[in-house]
Amino acid sequence: MTKITLFLAMVLINLLSIKGTAQASWNLQTNPVQTTASVGKIQFVSPTEGWVSISPGFLLHTTNAGTTWTELANPFSGDITSSLSNPAENIHFINATTGWVIKTLGTESSPQGAVIYKTTNGGSSWQRSVISQVAGDAGIQIQFVDAFNGWLIVYNMTTNVPTFLKTTDGGTTWATTNGGGIFYYKDANNGWAYSAGPTLPPPYTFYKTTNGGANWTPQYTDNTSGQLNAMQFTDLNHGWIVGDNGKVFATTNGGTTWNAITNLGLTSNHKCTSVFFLNSNIGWISSQLQSSVDTAIIKHTIDGGASWTSQTTPVHSPNSLYFWAENKGWLTSDDNLLAHYSDTMNTDENSISKTIVYPNPNSGTFYIKGNGISTQISIEIYDILGRQVYQNNNYNLVSASEISINKKGVYILQVTDGTAIYKEKILVK
Repeated sequence: MTKITLFLAMVLINLLSIKGTAQASWNLQTNPVQTTASVGKIQFVSPTEGWVSISPGFLLHTTNAGTTWTELANPFSGDITSSLSNPAENIHFINATTGWVIKTLGTESSPQGAVIYKTTNGGSSWQRSVISQVAGDAGIQIQFVDAFNGWLIVYNMTTNVPTFLKTTDGGTTWATTNGGGIFYYKDANNGWAYSAGPTLPPPYTFYKTTNGGANWTPQYTDNTSGQLNAMQFTDLNHGWIVGDNGKVFATTNGGTTWNAITNLGLTSNHKCTSVFFLNSNIGWISSQLQSSVDTAIIKHTIDGGASWTSQTTPVHSPNSLYFWAENKGWLTSDDNLLAHYSDTMNTDENSISKTIVYPNPNSGTFYIKGNGISTQISIEIYDILGRQVYQNNNYNLVSASEISINKKGVYILQVTDGTAIYKEKILVK
């Protein structure tokens, strides 16, 4: 057996491409908001607790992973507020207790200023700060990197003039700063921005700051038509920007170079509306046909964009994606829908779930044994592309048996006893 170095330390498998009864899918969750409302930005602060900005209105809140959502009324009853659903990023929590919400005073058709609400006790109470009471001003985006440093955008819908503000005291005071458009900060100094907007023609410029927004340096110019909609960085090097006309851009060096990603299977008729990466390798991008009622799709990668798989959704106009883990994600949509993604490796909890693979990771030779299982079962092993590399329909788990795979990679072991299925990842190094 050839000894080879570790190929992957951690990777996710899309089980849709693998045989079996395990389900990996997007399913609708109950939304208590009236059908005329819109659900926008979503964020989870734990595997079970999450928040959604709604318009008109304040927030949706869940403490059971979205099985039930509760609509929270604005704690300041005199405020009539709205919020843009896309590309706005109008809520931001830095942990389960501390978060900020930026809203527009008035309606989307008649904005009258911007207001911020802050909580330090998980939403039990909120502090209110009026940022603007200028007619036409709307609260667009807010982001914090810690309890002190944050940024926001107020945009006047009449004059098309943005105002960028920064705080270093958690939002108690705000000062005017410079900006390049929709922004994404990784720390108090380093951030990126892009010019965007439905009425803004190309070229679109990507910018970077290394001094907290005081100065911005152009990095890349996109001369193609189609506005930009969302951006995320997972670290100081790896970032993504997505937009209309199937646009997807990626950088692996902090934006020194940006590359157009064209291997997703999207066309110029697709509109990419949101992006979420757990790390530099594992991520999702939502997309819909710009002139169709077809349901939206999610493009998923586990190798930093080298390859992609598609996930179908029950929504039409996706706004915001959020994943807590590779098998736990949520999606909001302009058609007032909430969806949840689940992908379980262990579909049935019974005797075959006691299957043992050892060693794991391994160098190509490993053993499979069942803990107290005496029946004959079926063993199948699939590679990352869903191709079967091993099969034994008359396997006995009483005694450990040796199996060899001579190619590095990530594999899925599938154990079946005729009624139940157990799946486990195997890493060959």
